[in-house]
Amino acid sequence: MKLLSTELPPIELMQLRFTAQSEGDFVSIYQSSHRLSTLCRSFPTLQSYLDFAALELCGQITITAFELLAEQLFGKKAYVLCKVSMTVQNVSETFIEVAQLQRSVSGWRFLHCARLPISLLSTEPDSVDMRQLFSDPAAIVY
Repeated sequence: MKLLSTELPPIELMQLRFTAQSEGDFVSIYQSSHRLSTLCRSFPTLQSYLDFAALELCGQITITAFELLAEQLFGKKAYVLCKVSMTVQNVSETFIEVAQLQRSVSGWRFLHCARLPISLLSTEPDSVDMRQLFSDPAAIVY
């Protein structure tokens, strides 16, 4: 099993996660998640996540396009704004995702994200206060 680099900046880590999702590389998705993330709390071992992914995710979710729009760093927290298009069980959707990452001894790791309507793009991506987007707990999806 390949180990995830500890030196990836947040925007590159998100690139890796989207590519991993596109390729069904669930090991990289798990390794790039922070130990306090919903994913790691729901699946305390890599094998438990791989078992779930084989049953529930393979062939169900296809990322058709993603664009990394902006990154903001605030000490040990980082936010990455992305535009994502995916198909979930043959239904296409496009949305804005704001990922929150946390710096740990393992480097930057994905903590959780908020999915927001595509209309958010009416604002210049670099001028969005990504921290403020997490003030609505209903937007946080994982």
